[in-house]
Amino acid sequence: MLASAGGNGNPTVRLWDVASQAEVAAFRDHESEVRSVSFSAPDGAILASASSRLVKLWDVAAREELATLDGHTGQVTSVAFLPGSAVLAAGSSDRSVRIWEVASGKEIATLEEHTNWITSVSATLCSSREGLD
Repeated sequence: MLASAGGNGNPTVRLWDVASQAEVAAFRDHESEVRSVSFSAPDGAILASASSRLVKLWDVAAREELATLDGHTGQVTSVAFLPGSAVLAAGSSDRSVRIWEVASGKEIATLEEHTNWITSVSATLCSSREGLD
């Protein structure tokens, strides 16, 4: 399964079956263009999509919205699930990364040391010091 989103004001996230090159679903419930999408790992059961100040969570199998995460004061530019967990990180033009527990929709941390927009977030299973020495 592949998810894609377009710019230029397009509020649609499309799901694709890569083998058949066919669109299998489209989520159209955003208010403005979608800037980032990410599947939960390892199963891909949940899709996160970022548009305006919001992150939406989608049940991929049921093709329905699960939740809307609201907390950023600027455009959400990137989303990423932490591998093997039910935790999502979202970066924003408000210069913060907010981290949510997916099941509850509760914001569990805010990282605010950036001095400019956050354009991308990514996550790994490494501990904070592992591999840095």
